[in-house]
Amino acid sequence: MPAVNAVLIGEIIERIRELHRKGIGFLIIEHDLEALSDLVGEMHVLDRGSVLASGAPQAVLNDPRVREAYLEARRK
Repeated sequence: MPAVNAVLIGEIIERIRELHRKGIGFLIIEHDLEALSDLVGEMHVLDRGSVLASGAPQAVLNDPRVREAYLEARRK
């Protein structure tokens, strides 16, 4: 279960977009990879301190190692 409700996550994402349009960059550390996928241009996924995948969000989300470590584990 997410720590932040869906409405608040939407508001946070919109605020980040507004600030980014003003030229402010962000480093976001988040476990909900799917929520970030349309917000970021590049994604880096770590597991136990090691990089599993880096690159465009859809490519990273489709990486079998990422799916096993994050996405499949969340569905159980």
